[in-house]
Amino acid sequence: YQRRVREAFVEGFSRVRRCTSQGRIQMSLDFEVFQSALEKILDLRPIPRVQYVENYIKAYHLPEDQVLAWMKDHPEYSGKQLFALASCLPNMKNTNTKNAIFKYIEAERGGPALSTQSNWSSIIPGIY
Repeated sequence: YQRRVREAFVEGFSRVRRCTSQGRIQMSLDFEVFQSALEKILDLRPIPRVQYVENYIKAYHLPEDQVLAWMKDHPEYSGKQLFALASCLPNMKNTNTKNAIFKYIEAERGGPALSTQSNWSSIIPGIY
């Protein structure tokens, strides 16, 4: 069940359509509170494999030139989750880099097609 909970957190965070830095900080705090409560309930410290959730949240703050390498190094995330992350990264100024990231997601990870990029709000509802 712990795996499903971690997956639910990442899946929920990936459904956020727009996010500020403060929103990502709140995500981290929400997960830390949950993790702390789970540690008390299970009397288990530390909770195993929390990096799955933490890494996804931290990826939002990566410099533009490191995002694609990070995605390639983290096959545990689905194409849809990576697409959502790339769609709301604040540091994405270079159109070529952004296009390369979306092409990678589509070709290698089975993410939404580039043609849906302009209409991804139907794929990823919500705001954090």
